[in-house]
Amino acid sequence: MVSLENYDDIAIKVKIYGDNFHKILELVKSMPVRNYYKHPDKIWTIPYGDLAILVTKLKKINITDIKVEKIVKERFFQFKKWKADQLDIKTIDDETGLIKEIKKEMVIDERMYPFQIIGAYFLYKAEDALLCDMVGLGKSVQALSAVESHMRDKSINFCIIICPSTLKKNWMDEVETWTGKQSVIITGSRPKRKKIYKQAYKFDYLIINYDLLHHDIDLIDEFILQKGYVYSLILDEIQYVKNNKAKRSKHSKNISSFAKYSLGLSATAIENSLMDLWSVFQAVNEDVFGGDGLYYHFKDKYLLLDWFGNPTGYKNEKIIKFRMAPYLIRRMKDQVLDELPDKIENNYWVQLSPIQKKFYNEVANQVVTNITDMEKAEKIKYAEILPMITYLRQCVLSSNLVGHEENISTKTDVLIDFIESLDDKSKIVIFCHFIGMIENLKKTLDSHGYKNIAIHGNSKSELYCPVDKRIEVIKKFNQDDSIKVLVTSDILTEGVNITSANYIVNFDILFNPAKMEQRIGRIDRIGNKHKVINIVNIIAENTIEQEVFEKVWMKRNMSLDILDNNQVENRLTIRDIKSLLEIKK
Repeated sequence: MVSLENYDDIAIKVKIYGDNFHKILELVKSMPVRNYYKHPDKIWTIPYGDLAILVTKLKKINITDIKVEKIVKERFFQFKKWKADQLDIKTIDDETGLIKEIKKEMVIDERMYPFQIIGAYFLYKAEDALLCDMVGLGKSVQALSAVESHMRDKSINFCIIICPSTLKKNWMDEVETWTGKQSVIITGSRPKRKKIYKQAYKFDYLIINYDLLHHDIDLIDEFILQKGYVYSLILDEIQYVKNNKAKRSKHSKNISSFAKYSLGLSATAIENSLMDLWSVFQAVNEDVFGGDGLYYHFKDKYLLLDWFGNPTGYKNEKIIKFRMAPYLIRRMKDQVLDELPDKIENNYWVQLSPIQKKFYNEVANQVVTNITDMEKAEKIKYAEILPMITYLRQCVLSSNLVGHEENISTKTDVLIDFIESLDDKSKIVIFCHFIGMIENLKKTLDSHGYKNIAIHGNSKSELYCPVDKRIEVIKKFNQDDSIKVLVTSDILTEGVNITSANYIVNFDILFNPAKMEQRIGRIDRIGNKHKVINIVNIIAENTIEQEVFEKVWMKRNMSLDILDNNQVENRLTIRDIKSLLEIKK
């Protein structure tokens, strides 16, 4: 493991004497990471990685008042070479011919793009690292490739993945897609979770969400950390540990401290402050910026503070980049456009809030009862079933669509998190079938300060957009760079070109794949200024949406269509409805 944890081996000793003692002492104390002072000998021990910075600063002072003693040991040269190698990896491109050599050294899937192979190689060699590629560039496959390579080397037994709850199922799918190995999501009652932890060694990948750590840290400690298992750790959306005082941050860092390798993934590692970055690196490799004891040292060293101690800006940015360089890799989409496909599709799985789940279960049970009674009476009434299915679809969007006073919507929470992860150049089109939800989204986006346009086809609402005005609305969205989001019903699935957007979000899942394709077709057009478009599906897990997505949308092997006027095409049979609701024969 490459680190600076042994400062006696990886260090330089600085002895200060003479008239400029205090001046030079302040200089040495300003070194970026932790350092140790031996008072009797007036010697400071400084991390070797800071030598270049110190030498540069020494040129500005009286060098005769300081003596630098290098501790020349094998680890010095190992660290120096490792750092140079890490920086060199970032410069590799497909034309260098090194991609073939990397493939021989690592476990690489042939479906990976060259930039993903380079990213995976960087993570593999760094061992502890932060991957900050922009949204849609496949951070998960790069991390999995690095982990698989360590597993092949037999340097780890298994991998723990900590992620937001909305991404647990997505990670399970990614593990299966890219590795073909077995993973398990930590879920269910506490006794059930305890059983999984006790059998952790049987699985290749354990998937845990951040919010569960507080409840399970004792089980994790007893059955994993204290067992001495050798594992790697992936912290997805690592900005979740940005608050150093939060319990999930402390638990994540504790698990990381026992891991042999720790990888952090995020498109937005710094969300609000440079202190976010300090906390994030603590969870990856605290030697980069120091541990808990250097919190205020880091704050004083890199932040400009006002009279009250609040950050107003940054300083010493070059030193920050110098320290991060061998541990962090980040690529923007415009850097790898030539390697990307025309379309990238990502699924975000959400779990309903308790209130939403309560409404959903009540309606689903009633639908099952109705269909069972109708079958017994041998009299199927679609007119009674279809409104209830529509009601189910509304349950997964927001609680106030089905009678609750509050707008409780886990999908909306995920959507806002997603929008916050994008760069300023991105523009998003959000499709939703239900008018009430469009109005909810408009209010939410306004409250978060996102300039947006929201329209639908209901003439009784303020958001109504008549046919003759729709082209004008699209033109405004395409031309005004300050408008980041367009929210619309399916009135815009035909006859319009939204060429300024590079993201389309399916806030709900339609029963008809053809209509879903029409949504995508609004931005997937000739004239779109973006070479790559991104499709994001937000799907409610363990609901009718998941059934529709897996049976209708993903497999495209059914052709169902529920129309706006509650009519149904002949090919939607009672068997299809039973299948979507998983009603047993």
